Amino acid sequence: MIRNSIILVALFLVACSTPPKQEKKTFESVDDIKQWSNSGRVGIRTSSDAISGNFRWFHSDDKFEFIISGPFGQGTTKLHGVHAHEHHQDIEGHEHHQHNSVTLEYKDVVVTGSDAEALLADHLGWQFPIFQISYWVKGIKYPHSDAIEVFGNSEQGNLQLNTLIQDEWRIEYKRYQEVNGLNLPQKLQAEKPPYRVNLIINDWELE
Repeated sequence: MIRNSIILVALFLVACSTPPKQEKKTFESVDDIKQWSNSGRVGIRTSSDAISGNFRWFHSDDKFEFIISGPFGQGTTKLHGVHAHEHHQDIEGHEHHQHNSVTLEYKDVVVTGSDAEALLADHLGWQFPIFQISYWVKGIKYPHSDAIEVFGNSEQGNLQLNTLIQDEWRIEYKRYQEVNGLNLPQKLQAEKPPYRVNLIINDWELE
């Protein structure tokens, strides 16, 4: 009898010490997302090279961090910065974006500047439109330039973006996944020959 009482008390204490499981927040629209992070696999092809690895990406209204790493964390490339919310067009109509500060870290090199895309192009030879892709990964167009959108129906009958053409890039959405009540891309390819970016997103966290 005493032994059974001890067991019941122990189970009660364990139950009281276990924090309640928090329900995931649901969203009505991607416009409701204030900040997000995701991770998965990335492949980047240039005219003379191709790299692939794991990525982690955090994005909010005022800052971002994008990290690509090889197997076991080897060959890590890190790009992070603070948003200035400024963009402008040059005389040829090309968009340029400014940060207050951007830092690119790779190998033993650390460089800073105000244009994330220029740092990646100048130091790594990559064409990676990080401003636009931060919208494309959510299945929406970049709001500061014209775009051609081709929609289709998902397996559940919901309207989703299948193809997007914007800023000389063609984005094909291969697969979607349900995340916090939203239908978000899981696999996409952005191409501007000879450049190509492939993303497979395994995990999303939304706030």
